[in-house]
Amino acid sequence: MLKHLSVERIFDTLAYLLTGPYLWIGAAVLLLLIYLLLVIRLQPKVIYAFASSTGDVTVSRQAIREVAQRACDAVDGVGRCNTRMATRGGRLHLKVRIILLSGYRAVEVCPLLGETLKHSLTGDLGIEELGNIDVMVVGYRPSKNRLKPDREAHEPAAEISPEEASA
Repeated sequence: MLKHLSVERIFDTLAYLLTGPYLWIGAAVLLLLIYLLLVIRLQPKVIYAFASSTGDVTVSRQAIREVAQRACDAVDGVGRCNTRMATRGGRLHLKVRIILLSGYRAVEVCPLLGETLKHSLTGDLGIEELGNIDVMVVGYRPSKNRLKPDREAHEPAAEISPEEASA
């Protein structure tokens, strides 16, 4: 099979593909791929929040990350968080990746974190067009603030004589 392949035959095939409609189709596909990469990668640096009487109010991505981190700090059971955001159709969509601390349940923590984030972003920053807030647990760590067991509570109580009890 390799005997039939020659350098001249390969060049003839490539030359045929570079003529006529194949060239235009290849160029169109290449331009479409470049356009899609630009649309996906070039998200706006600021997010539109609301319109005021003096003009539009925008919020930086860093401010949104800081609000998300503070919301995670306010919810018990959340360690660190990593926030990714995207705008689609004029709406802000968040993906918050958290580390859950031991002793807490994701079923309880994740909805509370979502509501806290929604309240902070709409109430504090004034973002009107808020889309999905997806919370993903990416890790599980021991809690640093776990209370050490109280030894006195676990020691058996000393017996009290009936005379001391009546006094």
